[in-house]
Amino acid sequence: MAGIFEQIRMYVFSLSKDQFFSTKDLIGIGKRSTIDNGIARLVKLGIVVRVARGLFVREDFDLSILTIDSIVAAKSKAFGREITPDPDNPGEFLTNGSTSSFDTILGRVIVRGVCPRKMKLARNSLASQLLRVWDDLKWNKSCQRVVACINSLRNSYRQEALGRYLRYLPSWITDQLSMTAEPSSS
Repeated sequence: MAGIFEQIRMYVFSLSKDQFFSTKDLIGIGKRSTIDNGIARLVKLGIVVRVARGLFVREDFDLSILTIDSIVAAKSKAFGREITPDPDNPGEFLTNGSTSSFDTILGRVIVRGVCPRKMKLARNSLASQLLRVWDDLKWNKSCQRVVACINSLRNSYRQEALGRYLRYLPSWITDQLSMTAEPSSS
């Protein structure tokens, strides 16, 4: 039977040249420290390139096509975290996990932990505008400002599309909306 280093090497060469792999993919081969040492050895030999902590590609990977978004997507898939671009801060990301940051070969990535409702809002262009309203209103919770922000969105989008996402807003916003709604004439 091949040693652990040889098993790691065979795994790497079994991948397509445009495929990411993570330390986690190799856990079944042996102890974590042995896997880390094996990957470090492959990096030193030039067989593998480390693109971020725990995330690697083969040396024949076309690094010119690598983007921060592709690295973040691969890392989120490998480590089971949901990560989506932050609509307010280009180059930053939101996650359902804890706030963190990590270095890549293309620069530092900042990942901000948010609640599940904000993650849901960040995935859609209309909903991300509601997320922006929510974040803007954190410091100024005046009723007039809430209503003005939501009404400006209502004028831009179909009512049913907007209504689908209003339920993800906190009650301190939606309560103000229902208080100011015009009474219906029966």
